[in-house]
Amino acid sequence: MTPLLPNAKRVLTDSHVFYALKVFIALAGAQIPAYVMGLNNLSVTLVLGIIACAIVETDDRFWRRCQTLLVTLITFVSVSLLVSSAMPYPILLAVALVAVVVFCFVVSSLDSRYGMLGFSGILLTVYTLMISSNIHTVNFWQEPLLLTAGAVWYGLVSLVGSLLFPYKSLHEQLSQTFFALSRYLEAKSVFFPEQKDYTQIRHRLALLSVQLVQACHTGKELLNRRITKTSPDEVRQLTALYGLAMKLHERSAYSNFPHSVMNKQLQQTTLLEGFQECLVKLSYSCEQLAVAVLTRRPYHHGNDVSWVIHALHDQLDLHLSRQLISSLTYDSLIHYLQNLSIMNKQLLLAESPAKIADIPELVRTKPLGIRRTIKNLFHLSSPVFRHMIRLILLVEVSYGLKLVLPVGQGYWIMLTCLFVLQPSYSGTRRRFSQRLLGTCLGVLLGIPCLYLFPSVHAQLALSAFFSALFFAQFKTNYSIAVTGITLAVMCLFNIQSGSGYDIIIPRLINTTIGCSLAFITVMVILPDWRYKHLQGLVKKAMAANGDYFNYLLTIPVLGRQQNPEYRLKRKNMYSADAALAQAWQDVQVEPMSRYKKQLTDICFSLVVKNHGLVSFLSALATIDIEHNRADQDVSSDDAFSLIRIRKTAVQQQMERLTLEKAFTSKQTPCEMSSEDYCPGYHTGTSLMSAVQQQFLQQLRSIEYILNQYGILVQELQQMSQVVSALSKK
Repeated sequence: MTPLLPNAKRVLTDSHVFYALKVFIALAGAQIPAYVMGLNNLSVTLVLGIIACAIVETDDRFWRRCQTLLVTLITFVSVSLLVSSAMPYPILLAVALVAVVVFCFVVSSLDSRYGMLGFSGILLTVYTLMISSNIHTVNFWQEPLLLTAGAVWYGLVSLVGSLLFPYKSLHEQLSQTFFALSRYLEAKSVFFPEQKDYTQIRHRLALLSVQLVQACHTGKELLNRRITKTSPDEVRQLTALYGLAMKLHERSAYSNFPHSVMNKQLQQTTLLEGFQECLVKLSYSCEQLAVAVLTRRPYHHGNDVSWVIHALHDQLDLHLSRQLISSLTYDSLIHYLQNLSIMNKQLLLAESPAKIADIPELVRTKPLGIRRTIKNLFHLSSPVFRHMIRLILLVEVSYGLKLVLPVGQGYWIMLTCLFVLQPSYSGTRRRFSQRLLGTCLGVLLGIPCLYLFPSVHAQLALSAFFSALFFAQFKTNYSIAVTGITLAVMCLFNIQSGSGYDIIIPRLINTTIGCSLAFITVMVILPDWRYKHLQGLVKKAMAANGDYFNYLLTIPVLGRQQNPEYRLKRKNMYSADAALAQAWQDVQVEPMSRYKKQLTDICFSLVVKNHGLVSFLSALATIDIEHNRADQDVSSDDAFSLIRIRKTAVQQQMERLTLEKAFTSKQTPCEMSSEDYCPGYHTGTSLMSAVQQQFLQQLRSIEYILNQYGILVQELQQMSQVVSALSKK
């Protein structure tokens, strides 16, 4: 039993399970009384209101949650009453549907708290149409009020949950950040010992960096909603751990030498395996810290990482004394080992979060204002506006098909379109297959389910369970979520009218039609192909890299982590790198011309090079060259002059790439020698300290990557022009 307890606690503390548990309690609280009183139709309407409200739920302080719930209820009752009153008049209903979609998009754009409110408002509109077409009532306001009542009931359950567990989502999201760090470090350990395909490893790191950046961004947003001047100690400790995660993120991206060069020079596999073991143990420590944050248990940092670091240091000294490695290789590995040692010390601080002195001041994004927000929304270049136009057309077409086609439950076409249509082609394509798979699987499981559990009691329990399953898997495994909601719908219809089997064929037909419409719409109506954004993303990434690099040259290392502007520039650099990697994933599935392979290959190389550049910049951020100057004699002026020359060269290269000028280099991409990435190391090194040598080595490595980067940018420009010319024919 004892080994099961930690796992059981981890499951119960999972946010998705807790989310589903709240939904289950709300559904049971609505269905059981309605069944006892013989009001099965009433229970179905309440259930749909609960589902719509549960989707829009966001984490916030208690009173702000109350405000969000109030706005949600006002939106729900407004859109539901509008379409319910217009149902007898098809033309008026078509106009009302357009008004509802526009209104919901405007509301959701006003505040990040209302991000899902637009989707939920449109969803409740479809639910209103479905219920009103199946249950004919005298008063048009009856179904809208019952749907809103279901939303009120779930809102109350959610508020009680937030009072009982006020900081649960913070623990969950912060743990996800450390889990992402663990996966990143584990992937980086594959660099050691020697590997043949470093490009693939770099690519995997770039994709894992996307997850890490997203986890960090979500964690910051949640903390910003919670932090006040009177925040309790628990929030302050979580903020301190978040700051620790940011430092670990920067150091995990650290790279101060090309691994291919180092492994060719260093034939000592024992040393390489030692570095791999160190990274694996740091990855495991991050995972254990994530579990501790998730389950609210104290974190205990082991001594095994320190032992490995000391052993590696001794081995490096021994190899240098025996001249088994060059002084250049020794310096590079020692600096890399120092970085791992600092990460180990930072993880040790996590044992006592309350004692972490430097709690970061989180950067808050200033709101644009209602007028500016709405103006930005109604612009053709806005992805949200394009998505709104597509959704309006889909809603109107699906409503027209409902009137024309002789299929039962025609509003399911509209419902399917709403869930499947995504702002991007890749997202819609993914939802297309997931929706079809989940629906077919749900129908196949639903037939024996209704046969084996014919009683109303059992089907009530199953409908609540399957609805909770939908919310438990909605954000992680949409196919399973659709399977759950399909089973719940079959149970509810069987309870309501005894026709659970009768909806199977309409469900399959309407799902197929809705998925097909959504897929065609995202391809034809204002298509937003990601390959057309590649040049802009490259420019943005290089601009962010340049801003970060220039800032490193002006701000000393000491106190840099407490500087909000520094953290903002670092965030922008990582976000731009993640956006480029995400674009490459999207481009892979987009339908293009015969030049698709060349374009994706260039994009792949750019993702790898940009992430490598970010890694070298992260390493550069740890070197305090100006502070070290005070310890040097006058003869070191020549060394600093050489460093200034290299700084200027890097800045000029970054500026040229940022301006999207064709960067032509006489040097072709090739394997790098030690002299390539550390000029002057063998000439005049007696005048340079170890810190100066390290800094100069980083600058030359950055120059080398920028040279390859520029060649790829030029190839991307040429290929994009070819693809654009072909698309216009």
